[in-house]
Amino acid sequence: MEVARALEILAIAVTLAVCVVTDVRRRVIPNRCVIVVVVVRGVYLLASLRGSATCVSAFVGAVEAATVLMVSARVSQTVFGTQGVGGET
Repeated sequence: MEVARALEILAIAVTLAVCVVTDVRRRVIPNRCVIVVVVVRGVYLLASLRGSATCVSAFVGAVEAATVLMVSARVSQTVFGTQGVGGET
């Protein structure tokens, strides 16, 4: 599993470097970069947690994080009239 972890970190590091470069140049982070990070991390987590009790704990943590982000976006939209995520052009 150490090789898989190293490959995951490498893939995420390269993708984040692309995010930084495009953000500095165009002030936009491509959705493809975000999707790559989410998919790579998700695949690694599913492979490493398969059949273990920590899988439930990881899922609960992901649901909690998603809930916080969705509530924050809704509050921002209601209070400030903005999407709450990302920059404005």
